[in-house]
Amino acid sequence: MMGKINGKLLTSLLLIFFLSPVVIILYYFKINLDFPIDDFILAFKNSLIQSLATAGICLLGSVLLVPGLSRVKNKWFASMMAASLLPSLLPSIFTILIIFSYFKTFPFGHTGIILIFTMTYFGFSTVALYRAYQALVNRYAGVIDIYNVSWWDRYLKIYLPLLKQDLVNIFLIIMLGCFSSLSVPLLAGGGRGANVELLIYESIYINGQWATASLVAIIQIFLMLGLGFYLNQNRISVSARTPSIIYDFKKMNFSFIIFFIYTATYIVGYFFQVVQSFFKVDLKQLYWAEFSQALTHSFLLSLFSISIFLALSTAIIYLHYTRTRSQFLMYFLLPSSTVVGFSLYLFFPEKSSLVRELIKVSLGLNLIYFLALYKSYIQPQFSSIQSQMDVCRIYGLNFSTALRQVISPQLKSSLVISMQILFLFSFCEFALIKAAGSQILFSGVFMERLISTYRLEQGFIYSFIILCAVFLFFRITRFFIHESY
Repeated sequence: MMGKINGKLLTSLLLIFFLSPVVIILYYFKINLDFPIDDFILAFKNSLIQSLATAGICLLGSVLLVPGLSRVKNKWFASMMAASLLPSLLPSIFTILIIFSYFKTFPFGHTGIILIFTMTYFGFSTVALYRAYQALVNRYAGVIDIYNVSWWDRYLKIYLPLLKQDLVNIFLIIMLGCFSSLSVPLLAGGGRGANVELLIYESIYINGQWATASLVAIIQIFLMLGLGFYLNQNRISVSARTPSIIYDFKKMNFSFIIFFIYTATYIVGYFFQVVQSFFKVDLKQLYWAEFSQALTHSFLLSLFSISIFLALSTAIIYLHYTRTRSQFLMYFLLPSSTVVGFSLYLFFPEKSSLVRELIKVSLGLNLIYFLALYKSYIQPQFSSIQSQMDVCRIYGLNFSTALRQVISPQLKSSLVISMQILFLFSFCEFALIKAAGSQILFSGVFMERLISTYRLEQGFIYSFIILCAVFLFFRITRFFIHESY
């Protein structure tokens, strides 16, 4: 009985935490009779244009490429598919750097924003659709072969109708990602690309219109929570591996070449710019003292963020262990850096110590990324260990013993992957930090200042140093995993 009471109390506390941005903004909400409706309509229209155009371009390109990609078989294909997810997995600051470097004069506004968003999500869109397509091919390959259905008919009359739900889900996921992004419009928007996220940000820090910011933030919250509820009911996976049984494989075709160019544009383009930057920039003239300070703050931020992540993970694992109803918590994903940052800006005092700033930003990182990481890497493992947890509970093992001896060894890899991703974002995040009004210099903000002043060569050098630090952390954490076994 005590476990159930504690479980309900813990669930309530977690619910308050995940909904805290909504609660805080509602608390400070004031009706503004002078609400700039024209600015809101323009910003909302711009957000729709950017998100709809990006989702449409990505999905159309994926639909055209996937049939050809499904007929490719060579030893590099699996690696290329995994590499194509990097733009959507890595922080957006890398994509912004790469795209900026390809233009002497970057096309700020809608064109630039859509271009960066398309580079970010095209790989995700193609891989997600490819997995769904392969599953259908495996299911219907025998029938198609027996009745000798033409390629055109099989695609238009079989695959596209059956993939309709997957297409809708992928489209909405891309829309949600674009609609909730502040980092890309902040650097690539300009005056012509102002959207909802920028309207909230500028209402706070430029115009001082808190009432406007809170009203737009509330509208933004309910839009994203609605999309989040729908997508949570129709989850898709880009990591599932489905063996293919298509015949007449080609080692390479036009679809493969196009997708290879996309992946190479990101990865090869980045490392080419890094090497070129090391030759162009005098390393003695770089701001090493300031950058070292920013790195130190980001390292401390990663420790705070990972600690909060582990505490939240332990709490939800405990709810699973006690069979407390808590699945509804997974619905409250709030990916908007502006909304989360604005709520933290309202809650925390404007002038505070380093520790308070670290707590503020680390809470923001977990509000944005925890549920996404938990649902992607940890939650899928529970189906395989739930019966073992039931046995532990039946035999009277307390939670700490079960966690240490049964649960942690089987969830350790998923937890470490989540911690690694959180470590990476702690070093590269800047939109949340700016939206939260933090005055502490972190490495992500340091890089953002370089990009906004078009010192891209220095940005590539610093970003490469950050990647090396992240890679070192990845190697150390993997070493500890192997040692524990």
